[in-house]
Amino acid sequence: MQFLKPLLLGGLLCLQALGATVPSLDRRDIAPLPAVRTYVDINEARREHSGYALWTDGLKTCIAVVARDRAPRASQEYDKILAHVASKLCTDTEGPGMDDQINNIFALYDLAPFHIPEVYVIIPPPEMEGQNVFNEYVVQSVFAKAEERNFIKSFLIRDQTDVDKTGGSRLWIDGSKSVYWSQNMQLYGPPPA
Repeated sequence: MQFLKPLLLGGLLCLQALGATVPSLDRRDIAPLPAVRTYVDINEARREHSGYALWTDGLKTCIAVVARDRAPRASQEYDKILAHVASKLCTDTEGPGMDDQINNIFALYDLAPFHIPEVYVIIPPPEMEGQNVFNEYVVQSVFAKAEERNFIKSFLIRDQTDVDKTGGSRLWIDGSKSVYWSQNMQLYGPPPA
């Protein structure tokens, strides 16, 4: 064991001298979140003003719902909503049920409606029967509420490749209303035209 310590230390010093980094410690490959942002916790929906970002993490089996205004808004007007929807079966927290979580999204919208409302329901792959039932219920419920308010509607199935890695289960909508997923900033919702 005493022999391995100097050998390992020598190897690390050689890497440093060559300007290389130790891959497991190099976090430059993880995309940074916007500097000005509001966190959205599990079972929660939040809205934010134009120019500001919303983000959440821990979206392995949970569903993200993003509502945004496709029209430009003034800096102090709300133009985006992000919700982190969870099934009570997927969490140990005492939070609102799925219907209440979905109602909260549209209650926030109704306080300050968008000019051209758009909603994305971003779901994990339906690899297990329980996940499939959860996905379908949330998509149908969100779309029904969105239909009442003339939203443009779509759903996307997330790429879960990096979901268990650092930064791999996060999603955010930035100040320009672009929607990003995971550690490498996969663009799921380009900025409105």
